[in-house]
Amino acid sequence: MVALPSETSKGLSKTEIEEVKLRVQLSREAGETAGNALMACAEHLSAVKAIVKKKGWTALCDSGSLGMSSKQAQMLALCHERLFVTGSVPSTSVANVSITTLYLMASADDKKRKEMVAALVEAGGSGFTEKNARDIKNKGKVKKASAASVSDWIKELPSDFQGKVITINNKASQVEALKARIEELEAENSELKAQLQKA
Repeated sequence: MVALPSETSKGLSKTEIEEVKLRVQLSREAGETAGNALMACAEHLSAVKAIVKKKGWTALCDSGSLGMSSKQAQMLALCHERLFVTGSVPSTSVANVSITTLYLMASADDKKRKEMVAALVEAGGSGFTEKNARDIKNKGKVKKASAASVSDWIKELPSDFQGKVITINNKASQVEALKARIEELEAENSELKAQLQKA
């Protein structure tokens, strides 16, 4: 049985305390069961994906036959292939996060995925959010320069050049953002090619 915080048991009878402890234990077990069920679902989806391949898989996902959205089915299959199959994610942790969070973890490179799994396991019952996953996944990416720091040095230029410099600076920021996006897509493309070769 679990230990209850003193504030929780304050004012409760012994019978009520025991019932609360039992229900907390049952809810924890149910959460673990839910995590195991989600992992099993992902495993079955991945097996189906391996059998029907490419267009057949997409058609099946889009058909509604799976009892979930196409995107959810595709995310879960990838979660099994790149995350659950490693055995590093406990079922209790799976039950505490969204499928999108799990997908972000599964679609990350190996180093960042390991970092996310460690953070997820460490967070335990307190959860691990999509924001946490995105922060780790996007760590090290180039951020846009703040408008304030850019505008300070532009103000010192002759007025004839300020507009041109602002335009060039904005274009440079857009180029940096596009380069970062290209790197993401190339990494994702490499992962997909590797998966296709396995299939």
